Amino acid sequence: MKTDRKYIFYAFAVNFALALMLIAVAVFLGDGVFYMGIDYNYQQIPFNELARENLLQGNYMWLDNFELGTSFIGALSFYTVGSPFFWLTMAIPNADYTIVIPLMLALKFAVAGTGAYCYAKQYLSDKNWALVAGMFYAFCGYQISNINYNHFHDVTALFPFLLLALDSNVKQDKGGWFAVMVALMALTNYFFFVAVVVFLIIYFIVKVVCREYRITTKLFLRLAAESLLGVGMAMVLLLPSVIFVLGNSRVSQSILELPLARMLLHKPYQYADLLRALLIPAENLFDRSIILSSNHTAAELYLPVVGCIPVFSYMFNHKKDWMSKLSLVCFVFMFVPVLNSSFTAFNEEYYTRWFFMPALIFATMAAKHFENRDSIKPGLIGWGVTAALFYTARWIWHFYFQSEFFPNRLIAFIMIGIAFAGVATTVILHLVRNKKYAVVLLTAAIFAQMTSGFAIYTYYTHRAWSEENEDAAKFFHQVQDIKYPDGDEYYRTETTEIFINTGLVSDKPSANIFATNISTSVFDFYRANNMKRTVNSFLSKEQYGYYGLLGVKYMMLPQGEEPDEDTKGFSATPVWNDTGYDFYLNTNFAGMGFAYENAISERDYALLSKGRKHLASMDAVVLSDELLQRYGQMFNIKTKGDYSAYRYEDFVQSVQDRKTTAAQNFAVDKGVYSFDVCLDKETVYYVAVPYDAGFTATANGKDVPVVKVNNGLVGLVLSSGESSVLLSYYPQGLKAGIFISIASAVLFACWLIFDRRRKNV
Repeated sequence: MKTDRKYIFYAFAVNFALALMLIAVAVFLGDGVFYMGIDYNYQQIPFNELARENLLQGNYMWLDNFELGTSFIGALSFYTVGSPFFWLTMAIPNADYTIVIPLMLALKFAVAGTGAYCYAKQYLSDKNWALVAGMFYAFCGYQISNINYNHFHDVTALFPFLLLALDSNVKQDKGGWFAVMVALMALTNYFFFVAVVVFLIIYFIVKVVCREYRITTKLFLRLAAESLLGVGMAMVLLLPSVIFVLGNSRVSQSILELPLARMLLHKPYQYADLLRALLIPAENLFDRSIILSSNHTAAELYLPVVGCIPVFSYMFNHKKDWMSKLSLVCFVFMFVPVLNSSFTAFNEEYYTRWFFMPALIFATMAAKHFENRDSIKPGLIGWGVTAALFYTARWIWHFYFQSEFFPNRLIAFIMIGIAFAGVATTVILHLVRNKKYAVVLLTAAIFAQMTSGFAIYTYYTHRAWSEENEDAAKFFHQVQDIKYPDGDEYYRTETTEIFINTGLVSDKPSANIFATNISTSVFDFYRANNMKRTVNSFLSKEQYGYYGLLGVKYMMLPQGEEPDEDTKGFSATPVWNDTGYDFYLNTNFAGMGFAYENAISERDYALLSKGRKHLASMDAVVLSDELLQRYGQMFNIKTKGDYSAYRYEDFVQSVQDRKTTAAQNFAVDKGVYSFDVCLDKETVYYVAVPYDAGFTATANGKDVPVVKVNNGLVGLVLSSGESSVLLSYYPQGLKAGIFISIASAVLFACWLIFDRRRKNV
């Protein structure tokens, strides 16, 4: 037992030390700031800060400054809310996430390496090689490439413990831990949980077929029960998250709807990229030197120093071994699009974000290869064939596509040189007969390759950032201290791409955001108004009418930069300046809510040209046929023809008309919007907040209907006279999720007590 603890400590310490070295390199090259690119700078830091701040304030329902507003759980459960690593940061007083996240990243590397060690030592007799397996996994290409996506490492750190819990359950009758790990994985990240479930099924089937697992009916039922209880215990976050994300356009397109050829064949560059993933160390996602200069798919399989050589050797020397067969199955899934997409619930988007799971198996195989002292010849042949195919892909690329296979030749050749040095080191390792010396040599080589490669990786990341963006420190620190005009008045701002997530870390919400997990109704709004919305929210400058509709009062620009000339309605000169930022007033700001005299059906609105829609949006509220039938008598009904000659001057008059019924004292507190309004007649009152079925509203203490208007925004049925309105949010599925989680936890506790008593009899 003491030996096991000692080696667990070694595993943690060596991986933590190497991770700290990499972070130190990045901080040194970043002039004291650790930053890794667009997603890390604009999402990882602000999202963690946002989650912490709102939880400390007791707000865990609705985020008013996340795009136009969205569910707290829906927005952040993919990134932070369910992660145990995030909750560790909550225990740090006055946490500065520019410092905390890099340190937490080092912890995740250490936990990943420790978990991989614990998993691999089941299949190895020499714990020293199990330590190496831990390093192979912790610092594989997937881990390094995805540092920009800091939250991926929450999942990869925990994954080895899930497989270990499953193995222990089946082989050693250690029940309970598997259910706990299933719950933890589901809570940490629902997107990756889908991939984990698919891999677990494949893993289980392969092990049963290879007789690595001997399953009885009783054992199978126990595993099924633990799986269900684990999922049940996670429903508090899982259920509302799944309900929230179902309408997201990035998950609504299925590969099963595509032609058969697209389901069975990747694009040419994707095959080339898979070959690269086996041969060459990872690069930054946004400044790559091979095939594509930017690639977010996470296609990385390279093991530190040794690459794919020991994996191919083990597969050839142990053809009947379960790990060899599982690896073969994984390769088939990698190279067939429809199978690859099963890890993302058959989403049309090409992602390989499940590659960390076979990487753990590859790491174990590689360590086992060195422990067995198997012949390296099959691995070198496999590496040679892969390299030849890669070179052939480059030739075909030049011949057919007439484009550069190496966008940055210098770095490409340096990375290829590092890979060749790894091949030479792998050959030398087989000449070292003393196993302890071999372990020490390989460990030193991993440290050397990782630090040198990461220095290059970081240098070019920072250079790309400096050339294309403002200094990272400005976004991290300076933006948070901006003083906004108009004191406590509630409004939104518009900004440039450089400062797209300013609203997350400042006092005022913004109409812009770089985030995917937003309200489904926002996607509806963008689609209905002929605007594209994928990962960024940017209103079209030519469709300036939506600034007024969405409550944008100011455009915030770096000092000296002016609004686009196509954007009408903003002041000719800045009306406010603070810390290098100019604020231009939107003269067509009508408030965060107002009433209309006119209405138009969704069908008629859809017939309007793109250039008319944004103007008409301030003259007539857009209602579905059902709402028109129910509330149409409250409005003058307009049609497409009424706006055929609608001009900017008419739009300005409509804005002035809206201001007469603007919401007064508009505010938000812990996800509850409040405002006062005085109306001449009953109407469907518009509020510039995304519609969500979780909203309820009261006016003067009495419930009022909440409906969807303007293709995705909130409408409230208000009576004439003065009204004090409260618009409150509670996530769909949360109550049911809490009940299921509590019930599952109680059942799990009862089962543990029963099982312990059974074993003690």
